[in-house]
Amino acid sequence: MIELICNNDSYNIEWLEIFAKYGIKYPKKGEKLELLRVVKYPRLGRKGLIVSNYNNQIIPGSFMGESTSSEVSFNYTRFNLLDGTQLTEELVKELQKQLKEQDKLIKT
Repeated sequence: MIELICNNDSYNIEWLEIFAKYGIKYPKKGEKLELLRVVKYPRLGRKGLIVSNYNNQIIPGSFMGESTSSEVSFNYTRFNLLDGTQLTEELVKELQKQLKEQDKLIKT
């Protein structure tokens, strides 16, 4: 299990309206969460995190800047490790590898 803590829950009014329209729950500052998956948006080339505690619906991709509908994810810069380490692109890649290893162990 990889635990994270939310360090930024500020969203602009457009995102808050989208969240309200689709009933999207989002991490609050100081909240501890479990990292479930890392996703990459092909068109934008950025990575988002899908975290525990939320059972959000799939929303149209146009709201996420993509052409297809997708699960709601949150930018990795909104999270730290529990020890306070800020997530970076490199660290997210490492966490993604750890998640794959955990999945392998669970399946065996």
